[in-house]
Amino acid sequence: MTGASIARCRDDDVDTARLAAGDLLAARLSPQVRYVFDTFVDVDRGYFPRNGFIDRVFNPRAALRTYAAMSHLLGHGGSVGIEPVVDGSGKPARSIRFRVDHVAHVLVSGVDRAGAAGWAKKAGAKDLLDLCAGEFVALAAGQGDAKPGLWVLVDVAS
Repeated sequence: MTGASIARCRDDDVDTARLAAGDLLAARLSPQVRYVFDTFVDVDRGYFPRNGFIDRVFNPRAALRTYAAMSHLLGHGGSVGIEPVVDGSGKPARSIRFRVDHVAHVLVSGVDRAGAAGWAKKAGAKDLLDLCAGEFVALAAGQGDAKPGLWVLVDVAS
């Protein structure tokens, strides 16, 4: 999960978690897609520093929590599909709408908790899953962290 240059420091946990979530979705869409996450533990020395799924003292990072939560949400069976999403302005949003069997969900990145709660209410979501923390959070806006995160709007209206 690198960018244009493998030498660039990859220490943005939310971005790494977003890439992991997208990779898991891609792998479920086609049996032709295989994924290998090559950095399990942080590499903080040398020419190619990057964050992994756990830090050097074995604490889980956002990518590991995301992997666990998305794996649980996607399950082992059933069909998975993706659909385009647009925000209120009609422009494509930084999100992926996907279905597991017949239940629709939306993966949203780059917004804080209040923004994610707003998206959830507008979409009629039954739950809001904070992938970076690996836990469900209240749909009430205005609470919690103001920094951007990675969210799944669970069971949105079709």
